[in-house]
Amino acid sequence: MKHRYVGRTSCFFAIWLIATIASCSLIGGFNAKSHEQLTSLKAAHMKFLDVFTAGRERTFTAQKLTDEADRVDLRFREALEFSKSLGDDLRTRNLDLLKEIYEEDVDSVRRKGRLLTTEEASTLREPSADAYDRAIRGECARPGAPCK
Repeated sequence: MKHRYVGRTSCFFAIWLIATIASCSLIGGFNAKSHEQLTSLKAAHMKFLDVFTAGRERTFTAQKLTDEADRVDLRFREALEFSKSLGDDLRTRNLDLLKEIYEEDVDSVRRKGRLLTTEEASTLREPSADAYDRAIRGECARPGAPCK
């Protein structure tokens, strides 16, 4: 069975490439707020998938999907505006790629028009979480980072 997630390979490769470039030729130093935003966005994205996974008497409504998608979208917009204010194109590109992955997951739920099965959610969750982890590691590779 062919999954649409195979098409995500290019996004994940791009994030990996950006993270690799970041560790070799850093544009700027570590920024605690950027690190916090990445970890917060990862948590929000994973929570989104949890909310739209069957179980615990959850129900699907198009309005609930729109509300939750808008809530997380606002967090991406805030992070992107902050990144742009720093003038760091690398951070901004990372966030753009993560936002694209998030939007693909939202579209997947929207197309199904129902809650995800546990297997479907896992299929989305794993590569999405990996993309955030790579971006977080890229931030931690910057000079002055307390994380490694």
